[in-house]
Amino acid sequence: MAPAALLDDPGAELRDLAAARAAAAARTDEALDAGGPALTVVEEIRHGLLAASVRTVINAVPPRLAELLVDAGLWPLERAVAHAALYPDAYARADLLTRLLPRLPEDRRPALAAEVLDAARGMHGHTAAGLYAALGDHLAPGDLAAVVAAARALPTDLHRCLALTGLAAHLSGAARAEALRLAETRAAALTRLAPHLTPAELAAARRAAEALPGPAGRAEALAGLAPYVPAPDRAGVVRAAFAAAAQIPDTVPDEESDEARGTGRLVALARCCRTTSSRLPWPRS
Repeated sequence: MAPAALLDDPGAELRDLAAARAAAAARTDEALDAGGPALTVVEEIRHGLLAASVRTVINAVPPRLAELLVDAGLWPLERAVAHAALYPDAYARADLLTRLLPRLPEDRRPALAAEVLDAARGMHGHTAAGLYAALGDHLAPGDLAAVVAAARALPTDLHRCLALTGLAAHLSGAARAEALRLAETRAAALTRLAPHLTPAELAAARRAAEALPGPAGRAEALAGLAPYVPAPDRAGVVRAAFAAAAQIPDTVPDEESDEARGTGRLVALARCCRTTSSRLPWPRS
C-alpha cells in the first residue's frame, strides 16, 4: 500500500483491501473445509490492519480541515465530497457535506442536502439543531417543509430556537411566530434573526433586546439588530448597545492590576464597534 495512493484515494484503497480480505477469507474457508492448515488467516488479519490504517488517515482529516483544503485549492471539491462518504461517524459525514453545500453547483445541492437531512433525523439536541439550521438555503421545497417540521419537533426550547432562527429566511406563519417567541430571551438568536425581520418584527425584537436582564446580552442583541433597524431609529439602537456594554461589571479580580480591570467592558465595547461599524452606512469624509 503506497502512501501516495493512500492519500490520493483512500476510498479505492479500502475497496481493494476489502476485496483482498474477502478472497483470503474464502481461501481460509476452503482450507478449513479440507481439514488443512488455514495459513491465509494471516492475510485476513494483515488486510484488516491495513484497512484500519487507512481509516486512521481518513479520520485525520476532519470536516473543518477538508473544507480548508478545498478553499486553499489543495483538494478538488469532488474529492472532499467523496471523503465525506468515508467517515465512519454519521455526524462527521453530515458536517462535511453541510460545509460543502454552498460550494456545490445548485443542481447538486438538493440531493446532498437531503442526505444530510436524513442523517440529522437520527441525531439529537444541539447536533441535530445545527444541521437543520444550515440546510435551509439548499433543500428542495418539499424537503424544506420537512426540515422545518423536524426543527419544530425538537424537544427543548433551546434547540428549537437554534434550528428555527437558522431557518428564519424560509419561515412563515406559525413556524415564524415560534422562532420569534423563542428568540425573545436569547441575544444570539435575536442577532441571527435580524437580517430576516420586517420593520414591525424588528421593533418587537428591539423591545425584547432592551428587556434582556444582563447588560452583556443587551449589548450583543442591540449591536446585532442595529444595522437592520430603520435608519431614523438606528443611532438610538447603537447608543443603547454601547450604553449596555458600558454597564458590564469588571470581570477581573480586585488583586489584578488597574490596567487589567474593566476587560469585560472593553471586550463588549469592541464587539459593538465591530458589529456596527462593518454594517452601518457611516458617512464618508
